Amino acid sequence: MDHTLADRRPENCSREPTMKLPRPSSPRNQDVSSVLSEVFSDLHYGHVLDNDTIDNLYISRTNGDDFHDYYVDLLKQIKNERDERLGDLINVEKHMMSAYSLAASQTSTLNSDTLQGFDHYLDTDLMEQFNLLTPGSYLPVAPPALKEPAPPTLPNYMRGTKVAAEKEKAKLLKPLPPRSGKPKKHGATTGAREIRFPAKAAWTKTLTPDKRDIEMKKLEMLQATSKFLKAKRFDATEDSVFIAIPDVVEFLDYVPGEVYEQRVKIKNVSTVSKQMQLLPPSTKFFTYTKVADPGTNGNVAPGLAVEYKITFMPNSLGLFNDTIQVTPQGGTPMFIPLVGCRTPPSLTLPRELDVGHCLVYGTLKTSFVCKNVGGEGRFYLFPEGKLETPFLFDDLVPPPPELSNGHFNISPTSFSLSHNEEININIEFYPKVEDDFKTNILIAASDCTVKEIKLTAMSEWCKVQLLAISGGVDNVDYDIRYEDDPNKEILVKFPDQNPGTVEQKLIIIRNCVKVPLHYNWEMCKEISENDEEKKEILLKEDAHSPFSIEPDNGILNPNAEVTFTVSCAPKNIGVYNNVSRFMINHVPSETLCGEVTYGSIEGTRFSLTHTTKPYQLSLVPPVLMIPGVSVARNTVTKSVKIVNDSIANVAVTWRFERCRSLKVNMRPHELVVEAGLSRAVEVDIVSNKVGDIEDTVYLHVSHVDKPMPFFIKGSFRGPKVTIYTDNINPVLDFGYIRFVQGITVQRQFDIINHDCVSASWSIAEIPSCINTEYGGSEFEFSLASGVLEPFEVKQLHVSFSPKYPRSVQTYLECNVKNGSGNKIRVVGEVQEPKLALKNSVLDLGLVYLNTPVRGKIEIESLNFVDCIYNIRSPEGSDKTFGTIEFDGDCGKIYAGMSTTVEFTFSGTEITTIQDYIVAIDIEDSEERLAFQITARVAGLTVIHETPQPDQMVPETRAEKYEKPVLDFGDVEILTPNKRVLKIINNTAIPTQFNLEIVNFNGVQVDTPAPLSTDEQPMKTGTALLSRTPYLPTTKTTPHYWENQLKTDKGVCFVASPMSGFLPAHGVTIVTVQANSDMWGRYEDVLISRVGELDPVHIPIKMNVQGSPINFKLSNSLTPIIRFGNYPLNEPEIPRTLHITNKGPQDIRLDWVTYNRIPEDKCLIDLDFFVGDAFPLATSGPSPAPDKDLIRVKIREHNGEKSDGPFRFDPVQCVIPARNTSKIKLWFNPGYVGHKTGGVFDSYAMAYQSLDKNINTESCQRDSAEDVDPLVINMTGKIQIPEVTVTTEAHGFNFKLVAGIINSVNEHVKIHRMSLLNESKLNLVYDIRTEKPFLLCPAPGKTMLKPRIKQKVEHGFQLSEDLLSCLVGVKKQHFYLAHNGKEYQEVDEGKIEVSVEENMLIRTHEQKDKRSGEISTHDVEVPELRFYIHGNIDIVYNNGHVQNIPVTSRIVFPTLYILPSSIDFGECFVGQEMTKAIRLINPTNAPVAWTIEQEQHFNPDNGTFTLSPTSGQFPVTSDVIITVTFVARDVDETRAEFLFVARPGNRRLPFAVVGTGSHDEKMKRLI
Repeated sequence: MDHTLADRRPENCSREPTMKLPRPSSPRNQDVSSVLSEVFSDLHYGHVLDNDTIDNLYISRTNGDDFHDYYVDLLKQIKNERDERLGDLINVEKHMMSAYSLAASQTSTLNSDTLQGFDHYLDTDLMEQFNLLTPGSYLPVAPPALKEPAPPTLPNYMRGTKVAAEKEKAKLLKPLPPRSGKPKKHGATTGAREIRFPAKAAWTKTLTPDKRDIEMKKLEMLQATSKFLKAKRFDATEDSVFIAIPDVVEFLDYVPGEVYEQRVKIKNVSTVSKQMQLLPPSTKFFTYTKVADPGTNGNVAPGLAVEYKITFMPNSLGLFNDTIQVTPQGGTPMFIPLVGCRTPPSLTLPRELDVGHCLVYGTLKTSFVCKNVGGEGRFYLFPEGKLETPFLFDDLVPPPPELSNGHFNISPTSFSLSHNEEININIEFYPKVEDDFKTNILIAASDCTVKEIKLTAMSEWCKVQLLAISGGVDNVDYDIRYEDDPNKEILVKFPDQNPGTVEQKLIIIRNCVKVPLHYNWEMCKEISENDEEKKEILLKEDAHSPFSIEPDNGILNPNAEVTFTVSCAPKNIGVYNNVSRFMINHVPSETLCGEVTYGSIEGTRFSLTHTTKPYQLSLVPPVLMIPGVSVARNTVTKSVKIVNDSIANVAVTWRFERCRSLKVNMRPHELVVEAGLSRAVEVDIVSNKVGDIEDTVYLHVSHVDKPMPFFIKGSFRGPKVTIYTDNINPVLDFGYIRFVQGITVQRQFDIINHDCVSASWSIAEIPSCINTEYGGSEFEFSLASGVLEPFEVKQLHVSFSPKYPRSVQTYLECNVKNGSGNKIRVVGEVQEPKLALKNSVLDLGLVYLNTPVRGKIEIESLNFVDCIYNIRSPEGSDKTFGTIEFDGDCGKIYAGMSTTVEFTFSGTEITTIQDYIVAIDIEDSEERLAFQITARVAGLTVIHETPQPDQMVPETRAEKYEKPVLDFGDVEILTPNKRVLKIINNTAIPTQFNLEIVNFNGVQVDTPAPLSTDEQPMKTGTALLSRTPYLPTTKTTPHYWENQLKTDKGVCFVASPMSGFLPAHGVTIVTVQANSDMWGRYEDVLISRVGELDPVHIPIKMNVQGSPINFKLSNSLTPIIRFGNYPLNEPEIPRTLHITNKGPQDIRLDWVTYNRIPEDKCLIDLDFFVGDAFPLATSGPSPAPDKDLIRVKIREHNGEKSDGPFRFDPVQCVIPARNTSKIKLWFNPGYVGHKTGGVFDSYAMAYQSLDKNINTESCQRDSAEDVDPLVINMTGKIQIPEVTVTTEAHGFNFKLVAGIINSVNEHVKIHRMSLLNESKLNLVYDIRTEKPFLLCPAPGKTMLKPRIKQKVEHGFQLSEDLLSCLVGVKKQHFYLAHNGKEYQEVDEGKIEVSVEENMLIRTHEQKDKRSGEISTHDVEVPELRFYIHGNIDIVYNNGHVQNIPVTSRIVFPTLYILPSSIDFGECFVGQEMTKAIRLINPTNAPVAWTIEQEQHFNPDNGTFTLSPTSGQFPVTSDVIITVTFVARDVDETRAEFLFVARPGNRRLPFAVVGTGSHDEKMKRLI
């Protein structure tokens, strides 16, 4: 993937700072680099880099410094672009010179003063590409040339011969004078015309630029050759007179006793004849003879050579070196090396061969590949001690064919190998005892070298171990481990099972030896033989055992654990007991005759027991009784459960061979029932007969001989026919029927045969439902009886002819022969015509006084007869409170139709109407209809709301009657804000409104004259909500608000419109705008007068935040001033700030500066103010503050209050109202005592005070610390030049061991560091440090020039005085100082010491002499480490100190004793008994030890002595100390010894106890 150079720029790489170069010292100096650097600082660099410097920088680029790589790549890119542009310019220049030469030649030919055809030879496209003028830019364009006509075709007899054609061609090649007129440019004409160049003239004597360069180079080469010949001809002092070809004579492949030859030439490479003399080789193995000498009198001419023959006669395969000295006349001797270097043989056989592990009395054969990767050689194998060195290979006696040392047989013992040949070394290991065997053999090579090979092997007794059995005796999930007692007899009990099931357990057996073991399992049965004399239990192989083990045979890998699966699969019921034996095969043993035989041994055994129980299976229910009566030939499905109370799962199968009367199907036919669970089986039963039927099905169980019977019994019936309709409920509905004599209504329905047999049916009305007073049944069927085929559906029609009006409810019954039918209910309504009102009570709701509302009533016909109605006058006690007018007092309603009658109602009094009744008469009917009207008559009601502008919905009516408040909240200064006042008329009464602002009113806008009430259009209906016709636009122009704020009150409120018309059910939206030019809390009142209602006072609140002051240097609220980078102690740099006050009052600013500290963890600042926090800087006394005397402010912490490097002048200033002031901000590069490392990210806070402000109830303004201060950010950097410190691999960390002091009084460890001045200033500094850290030697005051490196050696001094002080202080952390004589502890200092105690864990193996088992135990030993921390201080002449931390770790040695105490037990009195202990040094530090204190208890009873009593340890070693006890009496004696390790004085107690005895049994044989 390609990347641009900008992509490779490192993130932390910024633009280089502007270089301030000095001006030229003389006016005549033409170097303007200083001017270019100052003016074009981002493009021009003062230094000049040549091409070689750039190439070297690019070649020596480093991958470690991204900054360096970036700028080197950028420099290379600029150079390539420069070369490319210069090349283009050179090509243009060459083209112009060539065109000029061609034009000049043509001009000279024509003898003209002006260049002819210059534009013809000039490439105008190339010139225009570089913005250069061409002749076409200022000369007129020539007219296009016409194409010459084609010559006529000549006949063959008129054409010339070949000779004539050649003559004509020769004439054409002669130069012709050019045409008169200006030559045309290339491509100016469209016709193809041959361009004839003029003949060469005098100008050809001038070379072209390219050819001129070539000729100049040839001339330089010619001159250099002549100079060389002249210099060499008279030079007789050159060093290289003769050379040897070849320069080294080598003999590589040789055999002792043979003769080898090579030739060498000695050539004279000087320019004069020389004589030479050869000195012969110094050894007898090399000789030389002259073969050819082309010279005379011993002189060798220049360029000739003398040939010599070198003879080599080796006597061994060793290395031979010699020289031949060639001494020329008057020159330096030359030496020709003679080398006999034969590639020595090299075997790949490792230094140590591990033969492996073998059982005792066994045999292990191993082969190792031995390859010769060197030269050809012969090799002999000897046992250790059988070869004397040095030796000559040819003098050695060849060893026997097989090498044996009692446990190993090695063959072959002598062999030869060429390069890359290999051979197998066969080793046979046959141990007789259990032990680790080691022996060494020597391989002598034909080059008289010896290689020692170490053979290791180990023999072991056969041993296996039973580790774990899953479950064990109890049936649990976890493993039972048997590692503690492997010989314990183990009982493995399997849980109870059913026949045909399988249970498994896992057995883990470990191979305790590192030899693979062959094994097999034997399953046996115990057989008891009861004898009167002895009772013995025999084991016999049991072939019918239910137990099996997999795998039953195989190989146990060395030290591997194998998991076996023990399976129990009984077939019959009973109790089983077996014994399983793990047999190990091919185990070697030695007979009494000493012969080795191989046999089998028993590794382990365990008993297996198990009980097999019968299955427990049952059916629920045991007999299937089909309830009720089922239909014949229909499938009846039932379910039965098979309950398994057995131990294991059981497989069952259903059999149907004995079923006769029923067709039975069991689903599923075969299944497995889990133990302790039940399975449901679906039973499908089909009967072809009618009546009570019984049958039997049998359930066969696996592993059970006798099946289980299952009885089935049920009753079956004939077909079933039902009546079906389209309705959800089985009802035959005739609906509403208008009673007319002779009317008939018809319906249809279906009858269905639900069974698979034919059914004879009949249908009729139930006789008990027939009204005999009007005759017979009123129903007539299309088909009253018949036969239905199986599952047939037949459609029937029934006709109903009512004889009188009524509600019909009767039943039709379907009867089936030898089957079952059903009944269906029949309903219907036979009625006469009627009228009804849909609503008998009309609630008109809220009705406004004298405001008409519309209403309506709906009359519906409930019959099929046309009716005429008449509306009467209102009645009731409230008929005088309102008037009603109907659109029609009478009308006609057609049969089954309805009509709507509208009316207008007006309330005449403010009251609630309840008893207002209107009656309706029906013509030719005694019935009468009536309805009631209710309403609430109300007057004018207005609501004021102040919603948020973004939440305003003018179309909604007011539902919340909260007190309106115009609260602008917290607003920014000089930012227009607006709020909305909604005046809502909830009535249908139109009216006028007028608004007034009491205190902070602005200049009012013109409002159009409101419409009068009479001019408002009349709106009817309920939807009377409308908008105000006038809404003023928001004023956002600056001049508008400048006029509004001219009153200098600091704020103004403008309402628009101030007055207007409020329509019925309308909403008027009034926009209240506010703006301010001074902070403060403002309160005002807006008075609203609507119609004749009481005025409404609406409070106005606004809290103005911010400041009217701004900085001209930035439009942001928090400007930033960047000072850039300045060297330390430079003069102060000023900046001028222009501050503008747009407010109506003078504002005093008090400046406080802060510095941001990197990684500052402080979160808040607690500021205390006493009295006036920022008093006015006057000569007189300060006035008493009008606030609390002591105040506390909590603010967010952004930096620390500082006195530099930034300061304001003056610190306190007053910005006049609506005016601009200037102050200065200074940056001091000489500021010291900072915590930012020279990089300052600071800010200043200007606290604002109002000295002339007077607070009122409507305007409250804070001042000083109660107002958010103005913030301005400042950045600057003080460049503090420092040296760059680099060090070697160990860096500034010293690691020493205290044990070095045992051999010397003090020890100094030296490290090296380099100081590089990467700045462009001369740095003057002094390097200091504190003991025990040293400077070797102290360099003193040093001045380091730019780009110069200084190397300094620093070290750490370890002494007895330092170690004594460290050990003497019993603290984990303290400070150290050297007072000139010794080290001592101090409370505070530059040398800090921390102590760490590290626990070393060492593992030791211990072999039990009785059992031979090896056990391990860990020993924890404390190791004391002291960490000494200090600094190397580089103190600069400007007071700056550069700290380089250094650390030294001192490890004190430690010891421990194994064992820590000895008990000799009972020893024979007078006999000397000895035991050994080990004093171990577990650390990597040397240590000296001694026994300083010993204490004997009852010394008369015996004496203890230790030898040796002192000594020194190297790193990580031990020493054996002999403890001797001599008992003097029969009583017990004890002694305690104290071992002391130095340095560090670590003390180890050691106790020993012994008891004397006169018993001869205690006497040991010596």
